[in-house]
Amino acid sequence: MIKGDINNEEVHLLENIYDAIRNIEKAITGKTASKEIKFDWIENADFLKMMKVSERKAQYWRDTGIIRFSKIGAVIIIHSPM
Repeated sequence: MIKGDINNEEVHLLENIYDAIRNIEKAITGKTASKEIKFDWIENADFLKMMKVSERKAQYWRDTGIIRFSKIGAVIIIHSPM
């Protein structure tokens, strides 16, 4: 198999995982989302400008769970509610 190719068994496994995730989503929310999966995130610097807060205040909000975030290396990404 050439690197990057996916065989039929792997495709079937991925389809099963996707179906399982959609079933969990339906059980939790009572509905399913559209097939398009959307992520709405902004970088920390943009968040600070948008909210007009200091880095320390944003850090407090992250520490206390007020805002959701991910850290990838040195970059902080804030979840932007839709």
